[in-house]
Amino acid sequence: MLDVRLPAPAARPLTAGTGSDQVPAVLLVSRAADRELDLVARQLSAAGLPVERLDAETVGAARVVIDVDRSAVQVRGRWITPSVTWVRHFSARTIPPDWRGAAAQIFAGQSWQALAEQLGTVAGVHLASRGPGTLEQLAAARRCGVAVPRTVVTTDPAAASGLLTGTRLVIKAVHQHFVEATPGLLTGVFPEIIGADELAARVYGSGEPPVLVQDYVEHDLEIRAYYVGGQIIAFAVGKAYPAQLWLHPEEVSAREIEPPAAVAAAVRALAASMSLEYGAFDFVSAGGVPVFLEVNVGGDWCWLEAKTGNAPVTGAVCSMLAELHYRTRESAGQVDPVSFLAGRRPAEPG
Repeated sequence: MLDVRLPAPAARPLTAGTGSDQVPAVLLVSRAADRELDLVARQLSAAGLPVERLDAETVGAARVVIDVDRSAVQVRGRWITPSVTWVRHFSARTIPPDWRGAAAQIFAGQSWQALAEQLGTVAGVHLASRGPGTLEQLAAARRCGVAVPRTVVTTDPAAASGLLTGTRLVIKAVHQHFVEATPGLLTGVFPEIIGADELAARVYGSGEPPVLVQDYVEHDLEIRAYYVGGQIIAFAVGKAYPAQLWLHPEEVSAREIEPPAAVAAAVRALAASMSLEYGAFDFVSAGGVPVFLEVNVGGDWCWLEAKTGNAPVTGAVCSMLAELHYRTRESAGQVDPVSFLAGRRPAEPG
């Protein structure tokens, strides 16, 4: 396991002013350490598109009021109509402790988490933080004719190894590979690559959590492909082992590539099958055949843009949110990211 301390929340000016008029706005719901949404909020605001932000660390002081009948949300005294709501890394674990005790703290956290997940009921478009689980993703890929690794779910990986045929296997979490037992401190339980014989010799006791055990796919290319409102942006990623991005990120390589035709087709099929507007898709390519591993509906991208010195995903995300915002406002036409970020945007309906 690896502990990762999230950055301390940075002081941030409100992305929208105060006032009593109800205005259409993009509502971004996450946590203070979400640098991707920091970039997006700044660029959208600079381009004149109203943006409001709710972070888990400060949501209790945001004076939130939701008028369900009007599909209106009041944040810090300002009424908005959410044209697009994007819930990313919002976590009840980061909400400040409740002075009334543990039970009140748990109740408050669960209440805020439930509200965040249901904000789509008062938004024109809702981008949810919870997508299909890994088994659901693999099932969708099989239905779409996309290759996936042979997979077993078990509480006894050693016994399950006999059901797989590879000489090397991968053990990975059924759910997220991070837990947050202490607010702001993430503990990673990363995928492990292990020889089949070594795994078969391990002894597991009772009470083990279920894990995925998969055949390791020998490959010549690892691809992270972002699906952003119909656009596909791909990167070739080079790393020696799964946890290297966290343990030694400076050793991980990345370059932007043209999405291979087979990868692009698989991404589009999977995004349609799972009804996704956004997703970070992971593939390995074996002899030109893409093998789907998983998709993260809240996948980060700044780490790749920092390595490549280009920001195509940030631009595509801003364009997607702007397009969804104007589509909700009954504005026709697609927003070109270059034109939008240069300040040439559709006029708001009167």
